[in-house]
Amino acid sequence: MGTVMEIESTREWKAALKAAKAARMLTFAMFYVPRSRACKSIGPTFTQLASQYAHVVFLKVDVTKNRRIEQRYNIDQVPTFIVYRGERLVDGLFKPSRREIVALAARCFAVATNHKPDAAPLPVANDPTPVNTHITTAAAFIAAEAERAKAEGTAAADPHIIGKPIEIESILQWNTFLTPTTKDEHLVLVQFYSPANRECKSITPTFTQLAAQYPKVTFLRVNATAKPGTPIAQSPGAAIAQKYKVDMLPFFWLFSGGLPVDGMMGSDALSLRELAARRFGVASAVPSGVTSVAPGPGVAAAVPKVGTTIPVEADIAKAQGNAAFAVGDYTTAAAHYSRAVELAPKWAVPCANRALAYMKLIGEEETEEDLRNGTPKAQSNQLRPRAMEDAYMATLLDERWGKGWVRLAQVMLMEAEVEEAEKREEGIRKMLGGAQAALYNAAGLSEGRVLKEAQKMMEDVTARLKAL
Repeated sequence: MGTVMEIESTREWKAALKAAKAARMLTFAMFYVPRSRACKSIGPTFTQLASQYAHVVFLKVDVTKNRRIEQRYNIDQVPTFIVYRGERLVDGLFKPSRREIVALAARCFAVATNHKPDAAPLPVANDPTPVNTHITTAAAFIAAEAERAKAEGTAAADPHIIGKPIEIESILQWNTFLTPTTKDEHLVLVQFYSPANRECKSITPTFTQLAAQYPKVTFLRVNATAKPGTPIAQSPGAAIAQKYKVDMLPFFWLFSGGLPVDGMMGSDALSLRELAARRFGVASAVPSGVTSVAPGPGVAAAVPKVGTTIPVEADIAKAQGNAAFAVGDYTTAAAHYSRAVELAPKWAVPCANRALAYMKLIGEEETEEDLRNGTPKAQSNQLRPRAMEDAYMATLLDERWGKGWVRLAQVMLMEAEVEEAEKREEGIRKMLGGAQAALYNAAGLSEGRVLKEAQKMMEDVTARLKAL
């Protein structure tokens, strides 16, 4: 645009962001204090960038005059530079050097141009024009500039445009994206990944395709690995992953209203598409007649039989269980899964999930020494048969769900450990044999990650049986 608009009120700020969003243009805002030496020093660079990026809206906000805007975006350092798409943050910097702010612009705006617009500049401070005229002029100018850029082929090839995943590069960026800005559900689907992980690479194209299919949903990518020798505190992605207990990659978390409500791990493309279809309201690849599909923590979806309806309350309870499970609160997770079982007694997923929650609680209570001495705790004695019952019930409710058979095998292997501690060879053989049969079913009914998991477990179980 070639011009920097000085924001004089919250009304002007909202109008400028709204107009830029309507014109599909990014907004670059500088928050400053007039007396600050750092702000005065970097100001000319910001103005110069405005003349280079004609397809971006440049705004300056004096935080001493606009306290509401300052408080809304938690601006506690100046100068602060933030790139917005609508009211949502794309990237930003605190007290940057000239080189850093130029790099930020190049990274976010992609195309630089020295073309100056022929239209009149946006209103500036002390302009006698009424505020309402400022708003109308700003909106019209932004829209006209977007059309000109489109006609001349100078529109930015911007990687942060709607319909593409956004790479998270700072905690500020993460917090802003997760903070709801409207009364809408504000759905955010996040892919936690490692650049060197093969499974992460294989699922990324599917994630990218989903971002294009669901433009109203925010898709984020977080590199969950820290650079060698760098503390987690200095690696935003690793710190975020640690906060949400992401210890296996790839992992997908769905946030609603800033809170995790659903998720899955692994590179099963079908399960990821089903998660998106169920939550975002667009037709999926599941069979017709299926009303609801829901994966558990890190598991693929069990498809309810045709004609089975899953109450919304049950789906919510399951999602709440997943959120508690992800942060290690297995007691709360089990309680939510129990609620889902009550509301949807013919749904296999919450049964299998509750079995896993019970297993985690057993693992927390028992130690290796307890098992060697044959003195498991009282709670474990109560939870072990419950876990077995839930896992078995999951296979009865949906005998063609491969992950349900994997869960049953996991419970049987847990029982085999107890039998081994008691030195009961017959009990060990019985449990390993049952696990082997369950894994055989799982392998025949599964594909992708679940199939690989079942095959790996099958190899281990077979080797243990031969060693008896």
